[in-house]
Amino acid sequence: YQRRVRAIYTHFTSPIRRYADVIVHRMLAASIGLYSLPHTLDKGKIIKIGDNINYRHRMAQHASRASAEFYSILYFRGKKVVEEAHVIRVKENGLSIIIPRYGLETVVKVKGVFEEKTEELKTTHSTFTMFQKIFVTICVNEEDPNKPFLDLAVIDDPSQITSLLAPSTTTLPPASPSLTTAAEGTFDTEVLPSPSELLEKVKTGGHSQTAISVQSDQKK
Repeated sequence: YQRRVRAIYTHFTSPIRRYADVIVHRMLAASIGLYSLPHTLDKGKIIKIGDNINYRHRMAQHASRASAEFYSILYFRGKKVVEEAHVIRVKENGLSIIIPRYGLETVVKVKGVFEEKTEELKTTHSTFTMFQKIFVTICVNEEDPNKPFLDLAVIDDPSQITSLLAPSTTTLPPASPSLTTAAEGTFDTEVLPSPSELLEKVKTGGHSQTAISVQSDQKK
């Protein structure tokens, strides 16, 4: 059977998982004469089913994006992080980027001159192209307390990257910069430790020692 239909077989996801696939495969089978559609699936019925499937699909996408945005805001609240990103698309008014460390894919506005032929966006200090590695700042904008949002900005001037990546000085132990930031109520530039650094801290007991010292300072 697979050899017979391989040349004309098509699907947009596994046909054993979703009702949308069942409908698509029934229509494909009927169109190539394998069998006829049941009498309950007339043109009007199929249109209603398709509209409902598309609506549910869009709602699922909106829910997924809203959930990711909500938890991202909770994670980055009270922080200002400098992180590496990669350009996946260049637009007239900005860049589509992906931040591998956090799995974030978004669009960042950048003012510049867009070169359509070369698909480049030129600014005063930089020229942005596809697949280029860049650095962005990430924080939560809470100007409207009822509508906080994740605020990302591209670091346009390469000369600023070194200073922004430099670890900030705090009064609490170095392993807990986020606690100092939250206590002082300021956006402090924080470079988060890499997974290997976190693993090393766990092995050496760095996290537990930090937690004890912070608690003792608070009691004092």
